Amino acid sequence: MLVRNHDIADKLGCLDKAGLAEMRHGRAATIQRGPYRSDQLSVDHIIPRADVPELDNVIANLELMPLRMNESKNAKIGSRQRSLAKQLSEAGLLSAEGLRQVQKAKRCATS
Repeated sequence: MLVRNHDIADKLGCLDKAGLAEMRHGRAATIQRGPYRSDQLSVDHIIPRADVPELDNVIANLELMPLRMNESKNAKIGSRQRSLAKQLSEAGLLSAEGLRQVQKAKRCATS
């Protein structure tokens, strides 16, 4: 996931000198490329923390994305979230109860 987040930040143009300086000072980098140019970079929970609070700060459950995109998406459980939950459980990063929570969550049309 770290490599994926690095790639996302790079594609959005956030790894330039200014973006790195913003992040070093605890601020969100400003997106320099693409349709979200001038938006702020944010961190999204792949498996929503409302469904599985124990994954709130698990780095493997965090993904970079533009703030506007993050704010507009709903907390959904789909095939991607179920697959990640299984992987996290097998790695010992998600409890059996957390895995059950994801598995029993209402399915959504998209993941």
